[in-house]
Amino acid sequence: MKIIAPENGNSSAPRLEARQVGQILYKPAYELQRFLHGERLAGKIPDQFLLLEHPPTVTIPRRNQSENLLLSESQMSERGIEVFPTDRGGQVTLHNPGQLVGYLICRLEPGKRDLHSFLRWIEDRLAHAISEFGIQGESRKGLTG
Repeated sequence: MKIIAPENGNSSAPRLEARQVGQILYKPAYELQRFLHGERLAGKIPDQFLLLEHPPTVTIPRRNQSENLLLSESQMSERGIEVFPTDRGGQVTLHNPGQLVGYLICRLEPGKRDLHSFLRWIEDRLAHAISEFGIQGESRKGLTG
C-alpha cells in the first residue's frame, strides 16, 4: 500500500491510499470495493485507489444492455468469460488480463457531487499523469468516463 500525500505537504488535505491488488475475480473485487466504501463513509480510512486486473469478465450495467453482447452468457462461460451484473451505469464492459483497472473510493465534498464533472476531473488528472511518460491522453466530448 502506498500513501499518496498532497504535493504541498498540507497535512489537512485529503490522503489517498493506493493499493496494488493484482489479478482478482470481479466478485471479490466488487465486495472489497463495497467494504472499503463503508469504511470510508464511516471515516475509518482515507480515500482509496485500487489498482488491479480481472480475468476475462463482462460487466452488465443497471440498464441491462445484454443486446450489445455478441455471444450468449453460456457461450461466454464456455470460453472462460465471467458475466457479472453490476449496479453501475455506463456501457457493457469487457475486462481482460493485462488491462489495468483503477477503482477510486473517495469522499466527495457537499456541493461537488456532480458525477460527470468528477469523471472529467479524473480524466484530466490521468491525462496529465501519462503525459509524463510521453503519452498523450485526451477527452472526447460526449464520452465522459
